[in-house]
Amino acid sequence: MATRYKKEELEQIVFLQLDNLNTQAKHIELLKKNNERLHEYNKILLDKITHEDKKPKPYSTPPRKRKK
Repeated sequence: MATRYKKEELEQIVFLQLDNLNTQAKHIELLKKNNERLHEYNKILLDKITHEDKKPKPYSTPPRKRKK
């Protein structure tokens, strides 16, 4: 059977749901900000790694033969 609620009980349930939705929205915003920061840090780290690869590598030169 269906449960009958009073108006006050329904209002309380609706306000609790609204409060939960607002809290979830805040958490979603925090997650979005954290994701943006992670993307920025990943770009910075990737740039550092690629710059290290672009440094010239020293190659050894063969020893010169001396004339006698």
